[in-house]
Amino acid sequence: MKKVILSMLLAVGLSVYVNAQQAKKYNSLSIEAMEEINATAEQKQKFNELMKEFEEKKKEIRSNNVLSAEEKKTKMNELFRYRMKTYWDEILTPEQNKQLREKQRALKALSND
Repeated sequence: MKKVILSMLLAVGLSVYVNAQQAKKYNSLSIEAMEEINATAEQKQKFNELMKEFEEKKKEIRSNNVLSAEEKKTKMNELFRYRMKTYWDEILTPEQNKQLREKQRALKALSND
């Protein structure tokens, strides 16, 4: 009897852990997320262009030896905000935006349980 109860507790604990890990790993800023919301080929192309631009600018900032560490941090924060704003406001439709935000909320709620 003790083994059965212990096995059940272990299974429940493992299930909670796996759900929490899935919630942490979900990235709404990914091709997989775009597949989930049925993004068009044009949206995927814009997304890929945005990510390429982001990576190039990120590399430029990091390799800029003229900027101080604080200036680099500020520029990186601006770049991250630009990427997110462009993705959520210019690439996604309002309905797709809503779908991804709902998924994020649901996964966050799972990880908080």
